[in-house]
Amino acid sequence: MLLRVPRLLAYLIISSVALAALVFAPAQAQAQSRTAKKLYAKAIDEDYLNSKFDNALKKLKRALKACKKCSGKLRAKIHVGIGVVYAAKKQPGKAKAAFVSAFKANKKVKPLEDYMNDKTKRLFKAAKSSAGDD
Repeated sequence: MLLRVPRLLAYLIISSVALAALVFAPAQAQAQSRTAKKLYAKAIDEDYLNSKFDNALKKLKRALKACKKCSGKLRAKIHVGIGVVYAAKKQPGKAKAAFVSAFKANKKVKPLEDYMNDKTKRLFKAAKSSAGDD
């Protein structure tokens, strides 16, 4: 009987830890998504529109770092935002690389039509082709 109590106690502790992980992991992912979405909105809707491209990039990169457990769809959206900002900064190589990362995160990612000129749209299309080659 003495040996069974520690085993039972160990089982209960391990079960409790596993249950806590199952409960808190989705909450953590939701919190990360909320943070990332807020940073994305501020970067695109405020900094980008006010031509504060460096500030926009910083926020978008922070959003990506915060988004470790976010959906591929959200990570792709952030990468597209990064690509749009790099395109505005006249850095097409970095813009295309960000778009490729977007397609790798989510093959069905959409462009930010309202924020893209023809040149940026061509980079986005080229990135889609490049991402398919991997």
